[in-house]
Amino acid sequence: FMLARLAMSAAITDAHLPTLAQPDSDPRIWLEDVTGEEALAWVKARNAAALSSFGNPSDSATYSRILEILDSKAKIPYIGRVLNGLYYNFWQDETHVRGIWRRCTLDEYRKEEPAWETALDLDALGAAEGVSWVWGGSIPLDEGPTVRKERVMIRLSRGGSDATVVREFDLDAKAFVSRSNSR
Repeated sequence: FMLARLAMSAAITDAHLPTLAQPDSDPRIWLEDVTGEEALAWVKARNAAALSSFGNPSDSATYSRILEILDSKAKIPYIGRVLNGLYYNFWQDETHVRGIWRRCTLDEYRKEEPAWETALDLDALGAAEGVSWVWGGSIPLDEGPTVRKERVMIRLSRGGSDATVVREFDLDAKAFVSRSNSR
């Protein structure tokens, strides 16, 4: 009985979902417009429902303590990647709200206050392009252990949305590769 009920429930639920025969029949396609009024209103309503069910997390002592830790200025810079003898770190603080991708040598990293070289400033990039870019990481062009890494693919998203933009970045020039100067 329970299995039949689950199958019937799934059939009713799935009846309105897109299929190979009708791929454009998604009734929730409007949610794809993440900055659209209808989608934002839907999210606001879901958030209100969650807050009324579970309460506001900012009212708890645990939330306040976690926020204090995350906002602490006493952070250890995590090395996310080592390329060509340089140690890369993505960093956010009150000055670099969207963040910077920076690098230094191992000797410099071991110092009390390393002198970092900025490879990419997301706040400056966003200001120049009029887009609120959010860091998604880097992927090096790996042609083997003996080949110097010159390029990486940088993953970014607009405002933190699920959609990702991938752009080629020149490590030596510290700039994105335009289509006209790509190899």
